[in-house]
Amino acid sequence: EEWAAARRGKVLDFRAARNAAEQATLWAVRKAALPLIYRASPIEKPMNFIDDTAVPAERLGDYVNGLRAMFQKHRTRFAIFGHAGNGNVHVMPLLDPHDGTFQSRMAAMAEDAFELTWSLGGTITGEHGDGILRAPYLERQYPKAYAVMARVKHAMDPTGILNPGNVISDARTFPEGFSRYTNTYVETGTVFDEPEYRDMIEMCHGCGTCRDYCPVGSTTALEPHTARAKAVLLMEMIRGDLSRDSLTEKPLKEVMDSCFNCKMCLSECPSQVDIPGLAIAARKEFVEKHGMPVRNWILGHADKVAAVAGLAPAAVNLVVGSPLERAARESVGKVAGKLDLPRFRRPFATGGASAKRALSLPLEAGPEKGVAVAAAHPHARLGPMPHRDVPLTKRVAYFAGCFARFHDPQGEAEATVKVLEANGIEVVVPEQRCCGIALITMGAERSIRADARRNLETLLPLVDRGFTVVASAPSCGLALIEDYPRILGTEEARHLAAHTIDVHQYLWRLHERGELRTDFKEVPISVVYHNACHSVAQGITEEPIKLLKLVPGVEVRPIDDSCCGIAGTYGMKSENYERAMEIGAPLFKELHRTKAEAILTGCGTCNIQIAHGAKREVVHTMAILRRAYGV
Repeated sequence: EEWAAARRGKVLDFRAARNAAEQATLWAVRKAALPLIYRASPIEKPMNFIDDTAVPAERLGDYVNGLRAMFQKHRTRFAIFGHAGNGNVHVMPLLDPHDGTFQSRMAAMAEDAFELTWSLGGTITGEHGDGILRAPYLERQYPKAYAVMARVKHAMDPTGILNPGNVISDARTFPEGFSRYTNTYVETGTVFDEPEYRDMIEMCHGCGTCRDYCPVGSTTALEPHTARAKAVLLMEMIRGDLSRDSLTEKPLKEVMDSCFNCKMCLSECPSQVDIPGLAIAARKEFVEKHGMPVRNWILGHADKVAAVAGLAPAAVNLVVGSPLERAARESVGKVAGKLDLPRFRRPFATGGASAKRALSLPLEAGPEKGVAVAAAHPHARLGPMPHRDVPLTKRVAYFAGCFARFHDPQGEAEATVKVLEANGIEVVVPEQRCCGIALITMGAERSIRADARRNLETLLPLVDRGFTVVASAPSCGLALIEDYPRILGTEEARHLAAHTIDVHQYLWRLHERGELRTDFKEVPISVVYHNACHSVAQGITEEPIKLLKLVPGVEVRPIDDSCCGIAGTYGMKSENYERAMEIGAPLFKELHRTKAEAILTGCGTCNIQIAHGAKREVVHTMAILRRAYGV
């Protein structure tokens, strides 16, 4: 305020963020800026080559006006954002990288922008580093110091093998040939020839944000494990620098397999590059040539194994977890013998009389079915989930998921039904098959199509009769909402997705409408809640905790939440077990720190991993709400 007051006539408006809420709003605007810029145009891309300039704060107005004049001269759209308080703003021209004048325009703008910066007493690099693109201009930035810097570099690196061309460079003009974009992509005979996939590969600009949020990449600190490494390799392939056959070879598959489809890219990546979608498409090429290992088939069809085990669960549970079973699992099946597998139960009943009676209800008006949507929705297969305003009804078709049905029928499954019924909801549990999320992640989409179609055949007639499909497992809900429309490509699949919602979102929306019962009994218990990655991918962030806080006596203890590491079947594989435990270690430590009486999560495989890693029982959120309703 003092700074602004001292510059009356120059500072036109000033607003201070005085409390936590205002500060959070301000930071949210700053955080949203870059993703919005990267998604501003499907053709023009924001280019980072004059993005880190800084001038004395009192000259910032002159600098911005100079930039506006420069961009007008070059007939270029642009964005300016960032932390203007210290004179450092991020400047991003929007350019079509496939235009023939692309590189010459960048060179001209760099020259003009840097000359403007120097004329105002500024620097061409404020915080990010000089690198290759700004190296040709550093001698003009530091006319006296540059020669000394070059001699130091030569003394330390006489043969010039350490980061050649970075900072110290023989170039004196804007470098050519650095761009990864090209107008001559090769035909690979794969899905990566399609514009949607090529556009998605191009969207990754290599910023490296994924080094912090990617569970695998941030844990190993190895570049091949970062999300951007997948996009880089696929770019090399569609440019022709990497053989198309590499998709069906193990080295590239090992890189792609380090993405376990957590979907964090869709919420954390500034450009929202769908790396999981790209990695799954790459794995699909490998699976279609080589088939699927027996181990993957078993893990991907765990519902079939569990259904058989559920015929005599007591006998099976005597064997599971025994030294002999663990050794056999490890040596024969290559499934982690150290991992504590969940107990089997008699399966939760589906497809009962109530589901059959529901089919006699009259049809409600709905959209025409059977229309292919790929052409009408060119970006239906990749990218973040669109905002969905799911119609809420007081009729629910419950999609339980395999963990609830076979391992926690009295906990997750029965509790979900009881909580819904306590709110006057008509609940039916139709016959259902595994959602297929594990096989989808493995690239074995062909293997799940029959089950996906069967789930559609079972659920759609209920949707058409006014039922909302509610899932208690985030991965199952994600498969119905995101993967089925992409894999099946039909209006039926989109119609089902539009009427599917997570149970926490469903109940919270009831509360917002004033329709949720809140006459809870007191439940004196301290709890900590872990939000699964696939919950975050659906925008489920605060709803579970808000629901728990409605219950008198429940103390929700906050944690610095993070990925548990299991990622469906990823951490169950012998070769991934130790890494999965390393990924989950910060979470396990946080859970122990809280000393909460109960650990909650909505995800079945997170339940398995946390119970194993934290050595604590884990329950579904609905179990607490069931106690609160006394049902």
